[in-house]
Amino acid sequence: MHRLALIGIFVLVVSAIKGQPILRLDSAFRLAEQLPLFQERHPIRPQLSTHQPIQIADWQAVSGVHYGNTTTRGRAFFRCQSTTNRTVWLELTSHFLDTVWVTLVRPDTSLRFRPVAYTDLAAAPSPDWPNLPVRHRYFVLALPLLENQPTTVFIEGCVPPGDYLKFGVRVWEPSQFLSYQQQDTWTWAFFVGIFLMAVFIGLLNFLIDAQRIFLYYAVYISCLTIYSLLNDGWGVMLPPSLHWLDDPYALGHFLNSGLCCFILFSRRFLSLPRLTARQWDNPVWLLVGLAVLIEAVRHRQAVGNGWGLGYRVGIVGVMGYAVLFARYIAQTLRQNAHRPTALFLLSAVGSMLLFYAVNFLLNASGQPSPLPDMLLFRLAFTVELFVITLGWLYRQRFIRHSQLLLERSNRQQAESLQVAQEQLIHAQETERRRLAADLHDDIGTSLLALRGKMPNQPDAEQLLNKIIRDVRTVSHNLLPVELHDLGLPDAVAEVAHRLETASGIRFLFVCSGQRVVLPSSAELILYRAVQELLHNIVKHSRATDATVQLVYHDTYLNITIEDNGRGFTDRTVNNQRGIGLQNVDSRVKSLTGEVAIDTGPAGTTVRIDVPYLLDPNDRHAQNPHTAG
Repeated sequence: MHRLALIGIFVLVVSAIKGQPILRLDSAFRLAEQLPLFQERHPIRPQLSTHQPIQIADWQAVSGVHYGNTTTRGRAFFRCQSTTNRTVWLELTSHFLDTVWVTLVRPDTSLRFRPVAYTDLAAAPSPDWPNLPVRHRYFVLALPLLENQPTTVFIEGCVPPGDYLKFGVRVWEPSQFLSYQQQDTWTWAFFVGIFLMAVFIGLLNFLIDAQRIFLYYAVYISCLTIYSLLNDGWGVMLPPSLHWLDDPYALGHFLNSGLCCFILFSRRFLSLPRLTARQWDNPVWLLVGLAVLIEAVRHRQAVGNGWGLGYRVGIVGVMGYAVLFARYIAQTLRQNAHRPTALFLLSAVGSMLLFYAVNFLLNASGQPSPLPDMLLFRLAFTVELFVITLGWLYRQRFIRHSQLLLERSNRQQAESLQVAQEQLIHAQETERRRLAADLHDDIGTSLLALRGKMPNQPDAEQLLNKIIRDVRTVSHNLLPVELHDLGLPDAVAEVAHRLETASGIRFLFVCSGQRVVLPSSAELILYRAVQELLHNIVKHSRATDATVQLVYHDTYLNITIEDNGRGFTDRTVNNQRGIGLQNVDSRVKSLTGEVAIDTGPAGTTVRIDVPYLLDPNDRHAQNPHTAG
């Protein structure tokens, strides 16, 4: 997109360099006494006096007519002479004129054309309008010149009260004008094509990613492109059903909507927090307020003078959006990470701000612009698109870099957490082995010796035998010998069998699939997790039946434990049972596995999925222990 913007800037600059002078005359013309264009110093007379000599003191030489907004009618003249009888075309380059009168004064007579209103430009050339030779967005009038007859051309323009009265004057050979018109049309078409492509890309990204930043920018480009086209007079080319768009108030709504969408785009472009409906700096409030004011000015214009108020409303609206934009930029500049993005956006907006500032100063001072207003606007708008495109590319690169850094940090944290969990589990197992050895070698041996020395007391001997069995059970739980000797499935089956004998709950154990040998540390972690879940069933569930199922799939091991107990609620995480479940979850996650719990009044189901940690080429079935 940025390459297209560069090409567009090049084409528009070339067009500007090749721009025509105010008076374009070929060698068949000569300016009488080399006089330039003049405009009346004090346009107060209601009618032009074409029979009295021109008092030069009442006129001032200008390069372009510009009365500002101090008057509704303004007059200008220039002199020319042709060496042959011919018709030339007079072009008044302005989109501000509302009605035009043209008078040709020769030594022997004067010819005053009927007034031409701006709405007449939409009509196709016809015999009824001999002085409108071609359909054009500006006023183009046919002027008949006689051979060697000095001719003074008087131009009188009219605008509504409060509007700016300014226009440039160019005289063309018809063939030259048609060539220029074709070039100008293609320049506009290229400009519109660039921005239509930008709109299409924005809408396409919005449909794909569902991010409103693309929609906001597409609407902004659309509104300002329509604004520039209508503001430069292309509205006369619209069909009659769409002539309501070619209206100053419609232009105000397009500009208002475009600026609002640009402010919304800027917030997301700068990665600022999302707006809420109650925030005072939400530009939507300004959009609605200005829309109401524009319609109020329209109503006032219908009953009186509303143009001056309309310009003041427009200035206030632009200043309001500028304040919001400045606030967003200042907020972003305080965040060092997003400062380059803010500078890109500020540079992009700078071109448009420069255009409006220069245009405002020229209008305020009454000086004509060196280039047509809308050509300057197109240049500024294209530069803005190009700079924002560069800023977008930088922003996307910055986001990708930040995501990579975040992913790397998360991965390092996960690896550190996994190492810490493995160290904790290793320390727990080491302590369990030490305690099991102490219970078996020291306390167990002492209890057996005590039983051999006790007198014949049945009650005491029975109690002592129970203590010896309990010590053996605790020692066995602390150090499951069958896990090392038989493997994970048989060790889990043994735990279920012991708990069934001790609790009375019926445990059903099922193992299916081709058994895969996991690393001993992984099997120990899974054994402890299953052991914790089965003890939870015995202690808390009040179940009568439970099922333990191990399924060896091609790429992962699934362990499912079900019971028909009373289930539990989310508040369970605050008690001892919840702590046990959290331990199970942390143990399984240390193996990059997942735990899913489904609980309710009818019972609880816990599903554990653990991917095989061994490389597929190193995996082998444990042949001595076939799946049951």
